[in-house]
Amino acid sequence: MRKNRILALSFLLIMAGLGLSKSGWARPGDAADPLVTKSYVMKVISENFNPMAQTLASVDSKLDDLLQRTVSAQKQLVPFSDVYQAEYSPAIARIYHLGLIKGYPDGTFRPNGPISRSEMATLLVRAKKLALTTRKIYFKDVYSGYWAYQYIATAKLSGLVTGYPDNTFRPTRQVTRGEAAALIYRAYAKSLIAVQSAPKYSDMTKHWARPYVDYLTKAGVIPVEAGGKFNPDAPATRLWVVEALAKLQ
Repeated sequence: MRKNRILALSFLLIMAGLGLSKSGWARPGDAADPLVTKSYVMKVISENFNPMAQTLASVDSKLDDLLQRTVSAQKQLVPFSDVYQAEYSPAIARIYHLGLIKGYPDGTFRPNGPISRSEMATLLVRAKKLALTTRKIYFKDVYSGYWAYQYIATAKLSGLVTGYPDNTFRPTRQVTRGEAAALIYRAYAKSLIAVQSAPKYSDMTKHWARPYVDYLTKAGVIPVEAGGKFNPDAPATRLWVVEALAKLQ
């Protein structure tokens, strides 16, 4: 629709340049009027093609209204200020409306940002609909008042996550793609069904996370990566994790 409007305006500008305007105004590009303004175009239209002017004005108004309603609807579907691209919306919207994610206090989701071990544990507990435990756990770096304490405790006692040999959980540490694959597999192993073959990534031949990546790919939970590499030790993005979990809900 906008393309058609631009074509119509271009046509009218050409006609105006041929001398059809009776307004006496300077033509676009003249010293007196070096810029092509909307008011100039509308004046030319109204004086020479009044019926078209009325139609174009009506279309312009309807288009603006449609765009405003579209933006409003999208904000209701995905209320994050940094989520506008259409390909992000379905998975993020689904996970949001299931109550698995809430975003950040500033109203953003940060789809391309990393995800921490605390956030990953929280997502898995919510996705599996596990009741939060009241039992205590002990990690040297996770105190009882920590925002994700109950989620981490529930995930640990449910076998979804483990700590490190030094009895730490490292809650703020970024989760790698390989680790995320392992955690998702551990949570959903019993419900995964292989539907395709696994790709042969050159950087996964001897990697510890290969079995998990292979099976999640076979089940269609994670996409096949282009370029022949999986990059298992790169940080997993929030969007990557959410898209995988959305397919399992």
